[in-house]
Formats: sequence, structure tokens, C-alpha cells
Amino acid sequence: DPQEDLRWLSTNNKIGSESISPICNYLFQAHEYEIKESIDYLFLAEGISDTLSLLELNVPSVGCFGVQVNLLKSISLMSKVKVLVVVLDNDRYDILKKTAGEYKSWTPMIYSLTDLQEALPNLTILCCPPPSLPGVKDINDWLKSGVNPQEFSSYIRESSLPLTQFVLKHYG
Repeated sequence: DPQEDLRWLSTNNKIGSESISPICNYLFQAHEYEIKESIDYLFLAEGISDTLSLLELNVPSVGCFGVQVNLLKSISLMSKVKVLVVVLDNDRYDILKKTAGEYKSWTPMIYSLTDLQEALPNLTILCCPPPSLPGVKDINDWLKSGVNPQEFSSYIRESSLPLTQFVLKHYG
């Protein structure tokens, strides 16, 4: 419907809605990690393509379907994780929104990450947007450009911020 906002076909909700589609609470590839007793690092990406790109680099990753995710639904998995690295997109709300250019599209996920941090205070949550390069809006775009595993690892180490610092930097 051209009059409707773009969204996942399986998601009947828009940004700001209080109800969340069940598919949004499913973490793609999570089953692979649920059987483990502990996980040192786990990457969380928005979308299947970003997750698959990370998995191709042998990075332990799960992906959520959109940013309206309730991460507390995955608390049994997250309680096994020592460090959760959230790789975010560089998408901004489009020009037709009243908040155009103000907020990144992943803003709604910050609330869920905060809830997760409160529920699991020993979990370290790091947030890392992709580099600000022409044509790069997400981790998938960047990795497709030919980034090698060492460059990726260095960027993550240098650019990731703990959740609180990330929120203060971008919303403070």
C-alpha cells in the first residue's frame, strides 16, 4: 500500500507502537547459541543480511527483525553472554517524518537494550555503528566492500562504546 510506511511484511506495527509483532522478538540464528553454557562475545545485528555477513566472517551473531524488539524475550540466551556487541545501522528517519534526520532508525532498540542491561547488570553491552563512509549504511554494506577480518576486529575494538556512553553521546 503506497500510503503506508515501509516495514517488515511480518510486522504489523509502526515505530512508536506499544505492541510488538511476535516475529520481532525472534532472534535469527539464536538456536545455535542457546545450547551453549556460556558465550564470551555475541554480536546482535538488525536484519538477516547483516547477520549473515557477520556469520560469513565466523563472528558469533544473532539478528533481530527490525528495531522494535523486546530483548527480554531472549533473556535465557542473553544471560549466558559476557559481552553483547550491537552493530547498528546508519539509517535515519526519512524526510517525510517529523523527526527526519534527528534520530537514527535504531532509536527504539535503545529502550530494549536499557531494559536488558537493567535485568542483566553483569552483561557488558557495547554499541557500534558502521563507519561513516559513502555508500555504507550498515555492517553488510561495509563488509561487502571487502573489509578483512582484521580490519573489522580493529574497527569494533576502537569504535564500540558501552551502552550508557553511547546513549549519552548520541542522545545526551
